[in-house]
Amino acid sequence: MRFVVGTKFTQSTVNSKQYQTVNSISSFFSKSLEEMRTAVTWPTYSELQSNSLLVLVSSLLFALVIWGIDIVFENLMRLVYSSAA
Repeated sequence: MRFVVGTKFTQSTVNSKQYQTVNSISSFFSKSLEEMRTAVTWPTYSELQSNSLLVLVSSLLFALVIWGIDIVFENLMRLVYSSAA
């Protein structure tokens, strides 16, 4: 808390500001929970399974592509360094 010269803070002013802060944090979480219950469209179990499978397959394909690029560059570097020596 920052005190300004000439400003008088009383105990009730400090408690009021603390109460407002706690109240605003409480309000934020309360509103967030209410929005999660009412406004969010949750996927069905079958949608969740199919999307999870899609992410898994995409991740594996991406890993294979990166592995392939790594192998190509590894062999290219071996070729460059072996011919230079």
